[in-house]
This record gives sequence, structure tokens and C-alpha cells, in this order.
Amino acid sequence: MNPAKLFQVCAAMLLLASCQDASDPYMTLETKILPFGQEGGTKTVTLSSNVYFRVNNDCHDSEGHYWARIVDTGVDGDVSAITVQVDENPSVDVRTGTIRFIGDHVTPLKLTVSQEGVVPEGIDPVSASVKYSETQSVFKVYGQGQWTAVCEDPEVTLSPSSGFGDSDVTVSFPENTDLKEKTTTVKVDIEGDGIYTYTLVRGRYTGIIADWDLNGMAEITAATFVDSEDQTEFPGTNGKFIEASAGSGRIEYWACDRTGYPAKDYVCLRQIGGNGDPYVSGAIPGDYWHITADHMGKTIPAGTGIHFYFVTKFGTACSGYWMIEYKEGDEWKPALETASRMESATSGLSGNPVSYSEEITYNFAGLLLDSKNNGAYMAVEGTFVTSEDMDSIEMRFRQAGHLCLDGTKNDGLYIDQTQSGGQTRFSAQRPSEADGTAVRIYDQHVTIDFTE
Repeated sequence: MNPAKLFQVCAAMLLLASCQDASDPYMTLETKILPFGQEGGTKTVTLSSNVYFRVNNDCHDSEGHYWARIVDTGVDGDVSAITVQVDENPSVDVRTGTIRFIGDHVTPLKLTVSQEGVVPEGIDPVSASVKYSETQSVFKVYGQGQWTAVCEDPEVTLSPSSGFGDSDVTVSFPENTDLKEKTTTVKVDIEGDGIYTYTLVRGRYTGIIADWDLNGMAEITAATFVDSEDQTEFPGTNGKFIEASAGSGRIEYWACDRTGYPAKDYVCLRQIGGNGDPYVSGAIPGDYWHITADHMGKTIPAGTGIHFYFVTKFGTACSGYWMIEYKEGDEWKPALETASRMESATSGLSGNPVSYSEEITYNFAGLLLDSKNNGAYMAVEGTFVTSEDMDSIEMRFRQAGHLCLDGTKNDGLYIDQTQSGGQTRFSAQRPSEADGTAVRIYDQHVTIDFTE
């Protein structure tokens, strides 16, 4: 209410009350509801009172803009003619507010101001976006006539595709497995109104490429990965592999030539632990875990973010410094940020003297030890972005150093033989605590997936 007008009303009421004969105080409204159409306008309501009263108006939006206000007040004795002005409502939603009259020694009165919204036409919304995993979207058709909806995308269905008057239309479609957005349009022809377009953007696939549930697939892994005896042909994978349990992918262990490496216990032997952990004994620098995955035979475009995760554990005769890499074309690239360090040794794991000094580059330092000074369980995780189109993801995890694991009984010895302590594994067990204590929960997966 205009402050000047409010002051005039209050002053008039006070003056009137002082001139009247003593009587019981009262205040009444002609109506409790004041309705308006969408276009707004002005209406007058009468208030009868013999007491001083104040006005409280809460007809405003969330930003404090008043859409209804008192613009004039005429006083005639005990009767006030109060004129309310309402702005046009730009929304399809009905809006309501209250104007309260608070008088001395009487019950406050409330005038509810209600206003219709815009009568909707066409469709709402006209566009929407959904995640790759969503399979439905809904829009509304408005009007009083016959309408039809058409979509030329063969994998999209409309329900209903025609009707009369206001209707909800459900757009159904399969999950988007493509690595780019899909745009779908629906044309809606409303009789007597026009043709409207609903545009739906379906997000690109950002889910799993390949997933290995190590514990859950232990029986299968035992049949496809485990060696019956030491490998005898090098280099190679010995024909052993672990197929992904979801998506499409394979884990293999590639063993390099063992010439010059005498065997103490094992030459190279693939095995599996009781909880589905694949591991290799007799590992040496030059070997690597080889991981491949493809996305339904579709091209993986340049600029795609690839996330990877697995848990590993090293034996005392393995290096603690490793490289995780991915392949683009013929080039292996680091999948994590790299660092360098100098290594040197004068004695080998075999007990023979050696002369070794080299600067190595690595991007994973697995130096955490358990209570027995063996390697602890550690997570290897990261994200890289492709710089060229790929048919598949190819990764490898290899020893970058040539000295045995720091802090163990073989610390500082050059790896010059194969033995049981040269053990590397992918683990179904959760990563160890910060002090190396094992967490004996076997729910870990090897995963490769697309990032957002």
C-alpha cells in the first residue's frame, strides 16, 4: 500500500473513532476472497470498522516484487472503500497472496487475492536434456482441439501419438550407448493452433567399458588364467586371459624373454588366490599386465575421458616403482603423471655382484608395506584423455625399476633372477589401511569406464 494513502486511512479511522459514541469495537470485510483474471486490473472491496487498523501485504514474488497492491482508499464514516490493483500474470501458474487488516482490540481480517495464470498453448516444455541412462521424457500438449505427434527417429516411440485437448506425451527410447549426444525432435501439429517442435538431447554414454568382478568370477578365472606349470615359451601370454564380467575386455600377463635370468623357484607361473585374485610368480622387469577393452565395437573419439581402477600387491622381489600406460597408435603414453629417480646396486637378488646405475621414470610408487614387511594392497586409479580416435582401449602395468621392493628383506638388490618373491597381483581385496593393515573385504573390481 502507498505509505501516504495508508497514513490517510489510519488518520481518518483514528479521527472517526474519537468522534463516535462509545461502542464495541468491530471490523468486517465485504468479502474474504478477491479473484482476478490473468490480465490483472483493479477491484474495490469495502471494510467496515470503528477502530484504528494497519495493513500488511504479502502479495509479492520471491524477489520481493509486489504483483498486487492497494492503490486507493476512500473513507465514508465507518466504511473504507479499498481499491486493489493486480499486475498481469505472465506465468501459467495460478498465484495467490493475502492482504491482512490488523485492528486494535479486534480479530485480524485476511483478504485472499487470487489470480489465474496464462492459458497455456502449444507444448511445454519445448526442449529437455536427459542422461544417457534415462529412457523416457514427458512433455505436455495444450489446447482444445485435435493434435498429432510425429518423430522420425525409428528407436523412439510416442505414447500417445495423437489426442484431443490437454495431454501428456511420453517419449520412450533406449539407453544411449554412443559416445556423443543424440538429438531427437518431435513435431506436434495442434488443430487450430500450429506446429510445435519438442527437442530432446540425450547425453553421451559415460558408463562402464569393462568390469572384472574378481571375486565373483573366481571359478571362471581358475579355468582361463591359471597355468598348470611354468611357462616355457617366451615372450608371450601363454594363452591365458581373464574375460570381463561386464562390458567387453580382457586382462592378460605378458612375460618377456627370460634369457639371463636363472630361476630359483619359478620361471613364470600364473595362479589365482582363494578370493579370485589373479597373480603371477616369477615376474621380472620387462613383463607387464596387459588390459584391453572396447565399447561395443564403436569408435572411441578423441577427447574422451577414460577412468581406470584396480587394486595391486607386490612381492619382495618386485620393484616398488611401476608405470601404468595407455596406447595411442604405436606409442605408449603415461596414464598418470610421471616422476624420476636414480637407482644403483652392486649386488643382485641371486647373490652375484652387479654394476647397475640408472635413472628410471615411473608414475606409481607402491611402497606401502604390511606388518610382515611384504607389499600391502594399494589402489591404482586415474583418468586420461584420448588425443585421437581409438577402436579400443589398451593399457599396460609394468615394473619401471630394477631393484627389489624398498624396506623388505630384498631392499636394494638388483632383480637378476626369477623367484616366488617376484609376485604381482590384481586383488579382489580392498586397499590396505594407511599403516598397511589388510582390509579383508573381497568386493574389489577392475574397471575401465568413460568419465562425464
